[in-house]
Amino acid sequence: MSIPELPFEIINKIAHFVPRKDRVECITVCSLWRAGFQESLWTEINIRDAKHLDYICGLSTDQLNIYKVYGRCTRTLHLPSFSYIDKKQFSVLQNYFQEIQCLYAPEESLSTIIRDQQSDWSIWGSLKYLKLCIPKTHLCGRVREVFGILSVLPLLSQLDLTTSGSGDIHTYVLEDFETIHQNLPLLRDLSIRPNLGKFSSHDLVGITKVAPAKHLSHMKTRFDGSELKWLDYFSTKYPNLQTLELEDSMDVESKYIEHVKDLQTVYQALGVFPRLKSLEVSSRQSENVACFNLWKIIQRLSLPIKKLRLELSNSGSSQIKRQISLCYQSFGESLEEFAFKDPSFLPCNLDIPNKLGVWPRLVTLELDIQHASFPVDIILYKCKTLKSIRLSAAKIFIMEPIYSATQHHGLVSIHLRKTNVSAAVFSYISACCLKLSRMSLLDVCIFGPTSQFTGHLSICMKYTRFSHLYFKNVLFSSSVQNWCSDTAINILIFSQSSVLKPQEIIPDKYQSVKYDNPTQDSSSRWFHTYSIDTSDLPKSEVRILNIEEIQHAQKYFDSYRTNARKEIYSEDVLRSSTGQLSKELWKFDLSRGYASFYCDYTESYCLDFTPKPYE
Repeated sequence: MSIPELPFEIINKIAHFVPRKDRVECITVCSLWRAGFQESLWTEINIRDAKHLDYICGLSTDQLNIYKVYGRCTRTLHLPSFSYIDKKQFSVLQNYFQEIQCLYAPEESLSTIIRDQQSDWSIWGSLKYLKLCIPKTHLCGRVREVFGILSVLPLLSQLDLTTSGSGDIHTYVLEDFETIHQNLPLLRDLSIRPNLGKFSSHDLVGITKVAPAKHLSHMKTRFDGSELKWLDYFSTKYPNLQTLELEDSMDVESKYIEHVKDLQTVYQALGVFPRLKSLEVSSRQSENVACFNLWKIIQRLSLPIKKLRLELSNSGSSQIKRQISLCYQSFGESLEEFAFKDPSFLPCNLDIPNKLGVWPRLVTLELDIQHASFPVDIILYKCKTLKSIRLSAAKIFIMEPIYSATQHHGLVSIHLRKTNVSAAVFSYISACCLKLSRMSLLDVCIFGPTSQFTGHLSICMKYTRFSHLYFKNVLFSSSVQNWCSDTAINILIFSQSSVLKPQEIIPDKYQSVKYDNPTQDSSSRWFHTYSIDTSDLPKSEVRILNIEEIQHAQKYFDSYRTNARKEIYSEDVLRSSTGQLSKELWKFDLSRGYASFYCDYTESYCLDFTPKPYE
């Protein structure tokens, strides 16, 4: 069967796999393609702002109203933030988009509709996903109004309720959760961030009599450690829960830990979560009772958790640090994915790399600790099963000579972000991770010593064949310890040993750069990063050197030691705070040497060496 003979349904299905910008071109092919691809453009509608909203709702019936014609194809609708949609506009949207299944209603978009309680939500009875932001003003009454809306949405399977503005957060009681599940019997995913109220004597009796919500598999909520009976309730209500996300409450005052007497009850209750596989904990107060209780509970979990994500502020607290260390062994035999984030800039002595050996099945590791330094060779040595690493830290290096011996490792993907990286790290990874195929560097500074004879800083990955390589805001420096603007290197050679030409991706703003070097191998590129503003917030761009400039640079580097010595005291040019010169002064960058990134082969790569001020 040829393409023109394909039925409409198949073409429409294919259209959803085609990039949005290409679908517009496909519409012009033929009438059959026009119908299929045009409908696919309407699957998701994003109303950008109040002006866009007024345009859609202001179209008269006499005009050619494409929203009325194709709105039936829309399944996902995004409302604009702070748009204060009134009853008339809401009615128009319901009339145009009657068959939506996903609705995103951010800050203040539906505050008027929720308050008035006069709109017919049953028109959108087909909704399966609802993300609704409730204003905190008079929040208690508005939560009750939201429960009324949920009562006419029986097909809803995913519910995300957030709050915005100033005011008190609604305190939920057991009856509120029971009302949610009574209205939404098919609910699978619940995200709600309330203050959890105290349990009454009636509630304590009711825990054992609640009807289980067997469909719910994912839950995100705030957790007040002063009322641990909530975890007992959740474990009874959600027997099939697979993912649990807990945030500590910022409104809980610090209390003496000795006052908590019912932890043992919670330990026993948690055993009712037989299918729990993923646990995510976010804590912003390191010394309060909620945070401490969370970690005490995590420590005692004896469940086959496969995914653990932790976000803490000031994880250097002595009590929390003790609990975290004990938790390392809690999921030793089952953990496959571990993520740890500490956004604070306080000293951290958790010694995470040396603790990783207790997880023999760990496949994915994500560490974001800006005040820490990570030896990547220790991480690979401790976790031989790792397939993917994402690191963000003050510094990434290798610990020579203890772990420098080359060992074969099955790592496939590495992502480095907002960090200083030793150039030796890349050579080490290339030599021991022969299966590595994907690498991303975002806001990364690469440092290392340059040759005094050639001015060459080598980033060598000669054993690596990339399927995808991505560089964004990458800086280079001849410093031995960390990146420094005084030793910034702005000349880069990107090359590969394979003669096959990869699929090259250069950012849009650089596509006008002409590469007129017919004699040079297509697998090699020379780049120069230059500044177009020498203020404290410089704007920099990158260009490809032409054949004459490359020949001049090669001749200079052939006698680098002599040439650089002549210019070291004669350079009197103005540089940006990140060490770049203006475009026409590029020759003055030669005295600082050049960096070269070399690999075996890249199937596709994106190179954007535009730097920005590094913090």
